[in-house]
Amino acid sequence: DGITLAQQAGARIDASVGLDTESAYPAGITGYYDIRGESNLENQALYFVVKSPFLRVNSVGKRFMREDIGVFHQESHSISRNNNVYWTIFDEALKQDFINKGTVALKMPPPILPPQITPYLKALDAGLEKAYAKGYAYKANTIEELAQKIGADPKVLKATVDRMNALAKAGFDDDLLLSKDFLRTYSKPPFYALKGVHVILSSHGGIQCDENFQAIGDNLKPIPGLFVTGVLIGSYVGDTYPINIAPGNSSGFGIAASRLIINHIAKEVKK
Repeated sequence: DGITLAQQAGARIDASVGLDTESAYPAGITGYYDIRGESNLENQALYFVVKSPFLRVNSVGKRFMREDIGVFHQESHSISRNNNVYWTIFDEALKQDFINKGTVALKMPPPILPPQITPYLKALDAGLEKAYAKGYAYKANTIEELAQKIGADPKVLKATVDRMNALAKAGFDDDLLLSKDFLRTYSKPPFYALKGVHVILSSHGGIQCDENFQAIGDNLKPIPGLFVTGVLIGSYVGDTYPINIAPGNSSGFGIAASRLIINHIAKEVKK
């Protein structure tokens, strides 16, 4: 929206505008704030599951990515190549580990820390009940039955699960090099599937500006009254939004740039 507004005002736009993604959300969760806060315990539990290094398959039932990559952008490339959807598969044993031992804590996105997650883990069953009702999670007594419910090929999904079980017993993932810490057998019914969909986190870069963070036009002169901060700044965040490095590099810089803009405006008003 900010880039579009700036274009309408005549601002120059960098060629390096990009999109950042957060890999996937549970399919029934529509927004970032639906998974934050203590009022959304069930949604947060589902969010942790879909982000966890459990078995992931595409719509056919094939495993398509290493489940413990843990970098949003790398995950996103794999997900987008599979129609922006995947299914997280787990069995009753893994579900109980999740609830009682915090298995998911081994792969959590920031800023949630291990001591804070217990209430969310305990809310998983309630979250799944909501997901069943909305059709983005399923439970079945066999893998073949689960495949039918999610629209996958039963033979393909069964072969995928059997292969993962064999890799877990061998203690090494010959296929995708999943860390042995996350190799698990999937053999205790009921079996579960939770749908994840690819989501956009933000755009980055875009609007060219001068040293005062004032947008510039095609004549390279500042556009009166139009300033740029945060992820909309061209060049500085033109190719990467550094959220995964440290929060201060993103929100901290946005706040600092805004302060500089305000100081500049104050000086201009005094003139």
